[in-house]
Amino acid sequence: MAVLGALVGIREAGARLGDLAEQAASFAGGPTPRVLDWIDGTARAQRLLAALDNWLVLGIAVLAVALTWRLARLLNPSGTLLAAGATVPGDLRARLHAPLAQSYVRRSVGAALLSAYLLGGGRYFVDGLFLTSPPYAWGFSGLIVLWRTRPWLGLGAAFLLGGAALWLLWGEWGVVAPQRARSSSRSGTLVRGLIAGAAAFPVLVPLSLWGRGQLDGVLAGGGAGGSRSLAPLSVGHGAGPPVAFFALGILGHALARPGTVSASLIRLPALLLALLAAGEAYVSAAVIAGRYDEGRELATLVGAARAPSSTHNYLIFPPAPVPGPLSGFVPTISIEGIDAGHDSPRRTWEYLRRRKFESAVVGEAFVHLHDCASLQWDSAESLRVDLANLERNPQPIFGHLLLEKLFTCAPSPENRALLRQAADPARFHPDPAWLRTLGLLHVRFGDRASASPLMRQAGWHPQRFTRRWGGSRR
Repeated sequence: MAVLGALVGIREAGARLGDLAEQAASFAGGPTPRVLDWIDGTARAQRLLAALDNWLVLGIAVLAVALTWRLARLLNPSGTLLAAGATVPGDLRARLHAPLAQSYVRRSVGAALLSAYLLGGGRYFVDGLFLTSPPYAWGFSGLIVLWRTRPWLGLGAAFLLGGAALWLLWGEWGVVAPQRARSSSRSGTLVRGLIAGAAAFPVLVPLSLWGRGQLDGVLAGGGAGGSRSLAPLSVGHGAGPPVAFFALGILGHALARPGTVSASLIRLPALLLALLAAGEAYVSAAVIAGRYDEGRELATLVGAARAPSSTHNYLIFPPAPVPGPLSGFVPTISIEGIDAGHDSPRRTWEYLRRRKFESAVVGEAFVHLHDCASLQWDSAESLRVDLANLERNPQPIFGHLLLEKLFTCAPSPENRALLRQAADPARFHPDPAWLRTLGLLHVRFGDRASASPLMRQAGWHPQRFTRRWGGSRR
């Protein structure tokens, strides 16, 4: 169990580093924020873990099968699939040809399929890119929809029932009858199963879809800038499984075969699991929900309505060959479904600054602010939103939006000042592609004196630049 936990933790760490590397690579050719430079230091570890990923998956699968078999043998050590009166041969080949009881085989296959369904295995055969299975196909985990505001209640019930089902299905009162007399009562088996499910809850819930969703939301809300406040959360998620799985293994062994593990040896794993459950409850309530507002709506957090406060009437004169002006009515509501009027942008900025731009809804907040600026046809505000996102919570889409606006906005003094911020090497990495883009943007803004050195840094000789864009070499 400890080795299985270590492999799971290593693979989780590799997945996190892979996501960060992919996010950093997606900025290539555009404005790459300096806050992402720290990711380069993890490149070696990321490549190593990516190369080992298939072996990690194989090791996890082999250990999971072996431990499942071990648990079944602990729950029912005298159970067998052999036909009545058959003996177990000493030779392996002869053992494979030993006659089996067909009724036991059928019941075991049925119990295995039922166990897989109850543990949520049906989702792996239904869920896809454009298809999501209904809750009744999730097994016990479908209970999460019963308390939508408190999904941990449904997950807790799912773990309790899952432990009880496994202990009853595969124990001495299950599908495979024991050869000897039963060593425990049916009620005792049920109680031990419930305790095992409760013990597994704090160990496995961070690896569930709900637990991953919470952690992903918080990590995304903290940004890829390497927030120190998120470091303990990430390290604990990657390094905690070995100890947690080890403690669960000892406790599970004691619950499967009472009396085989001394009481003094059980106390420490039980205490570790209790502390883990308490720690997770605190992190979920105080950090994930309390500090990062995971699970809350942006409209509620900023005090904005879910309906437009007004409608704007626009008359647009497009260039030829479109005939005549175009009119239209646009409601003041962002793509997030939040009112863009009634001082909503100011309250959103205040919320982001109060949270130091670290929140599970920070991505939605920046999208809302960008839409608010677009509805007001305010190019300067749009550029400010894009720059703030790239420096505070970098998302590649805002790099594209920044370039699009810089290539189309009016070359006003305010927009020129924002262009200088985008050209600041202390804010954005001066790679050749970005420097060439900045050179072209300075030409568009009529600042050839600033464009020329940028082109030289990018490896584009001034003579080539002059021939292409005209004008003096100064």
